[in-house]
Amino acid sequence: MVISEKFLDAAGAEIKEYYHGELIFSEGSAPLYYYQVVRGKVKLSNLHKDGKEFLQNIMSEGQAFGDALLLITSLTQWMQSLWSTA
Repeated sequence: MVISEKFLDAAGAEIKEYYHGELIFSEGSAPLYYYQVVRGKVKLSNLHKDGKEFLQNIMSEGQAFGDALLLITSLTQWMQSLWSTA
């Protein structure tokens, strides 16, 4: 899901620059943001215990990631709050 930069600006989104090799978020951590690639490429991968890397995808300009995980995390938290108040 790609959202127009105009809409993102109106919603208060920020552009953050990451450098080659810099970690954006790690496996197992809850994503805090929707990420959209403005320039460059982003590698999505998992690192196995034996040190081997499993490449999930390479995102390029105009592509987005983190949105599904963000929605799933929000839904899970919402469901947990429903169960704790029941």
